[in-house]
Amino acid sequence: MRKVILIHGKNAHPNDKWYPWFGSEVQKLGYDCITPELPNSRDPDIEEWMNELDKAGVEESSILVGHSRGGMAVLRWLEKQPKEVKVSRVVLVGANSGLLSDRHIPTETNHGFYTENGYDFEKIKSHCDDFIVMHSTDDHVVPYDNGVINAKGLGARLLTFNDKRHWGTDHDGITQKEIPEILEECIDFDNRKSLLIPVNSHNEILIQDRRNYKKPDWGFFGGGIEKEETPTQAVIRETKEELDLDISLQDIHFLGAQCSNDDDLKTIRHLYLYKTDQREFTVLEGQ
Repeated sequence: MRKVILIHGKNAHPNDKWYPWFGSEVQKLGYDCITPELPNSRDPDIEEWMNELDKAGVEESSILVGHSRGGMAVLRWLEKQPKEVKVSRVVLVGANSGLLSDRHIPTETNHGFYTENGYDFEKIKSHCDDFIVMHSTDDHVVPYDNGVINAKGLGARLLTFNDKRHWGTDHDGITQKEIPEILEECIDFDNRKSLLIPVNSHNEILIQDRRNYKKPDWGFFGGGIEKEETPTQAVIRETKEELDLDISLQDIHFLGAQCSNDDDLKTIRHLYLYKTDQREFTVLEGQ
């Protein structure tokens, strides 16, 4: 079974943040997810964290995911590996630059994570051909330019976000329990869908009657996410196509993502709530 190995950040635990949801969804989709509990999370030592990666049983087909300081551990571990060690993909989420000059909290201890010259990117790249860097411009813990440095050094695909902060809490201080964008960079989904759920002030839900139109007979409004399209762009487009409604980001609220693996067909569905007391709709597909 293919492994996804998630390395959590400093001051964290495998049961924190989005980690439990991520592990559950990965396993639902037919992968083995390993999230080791790293020692001394408040004052970590790079050698101790790399030892945990050694125990995780990394294989050539493995996908390594590192959040924050965990991303540093992944890169430092790859730096130390013999030539024959290969991994399939590396996903860095809000990960620090390895440069000592980029240690943005001078009083925090180092214990081998940061060095004067940063990472040896050439050694790291010899172990993997597929790097993805995910960083948010509003990251208040690890500045965005750290992600830019990592992406440039690794020849990685840089995914820039503007509202994820440090991938732990949102701007209201609420813990982010589900971040499907991370899941989508680790799993190759066969189908990606974006769905709208209109609900009125009486908590009545409008659903689509698809009988005599297409299967399944009943469902939510929406459809497939096109290439280079975000889930929110897709749900706005699909709402216009199916309900002749012009909605904006301010009109919808993200409820979560639902994944399924039926007959080895992996699907992710992004669900959005749309509050409205409109009673009559122009339903262009179904009823």
